[in-house]
Amino acid sequence: MLERECKILLGHTEVHNDELYSHPTHLRKVGTVYDAEDFISFYPAEFYNNHIYIPIGSTNILKQDYGSNVLNVMINKDGTEVKIDQFNIAPRILK
Repeated sequence: MLERECKILLGHTEVHNDELYSHPTHLRKVGTVYDAEDFISFYPAEFYNNHIYIPIGSTNILKQDYGSNVLNVMINKDGTEVKIDQFNIAPRILK
């Protein structure tokens, strides 16, 4: 089995693997493991009146967290699905 470099996030805090079991504040918490290559670089995008930086592997991150159809549908509060391609919500990349 090939090893790959990963990032471990507890909330918004990155935790190194050697600290995961030794640090008392990390015990009994749920974290998420991501491929480190998804965070190698970021690209700027407009968000309301600001600019935010989106990880280059944001599509992989979203699919891992929310499922493979995360970019195809939006679930309304009543449980109905709306196809996302009806909206123009893709971030505009700054040049």
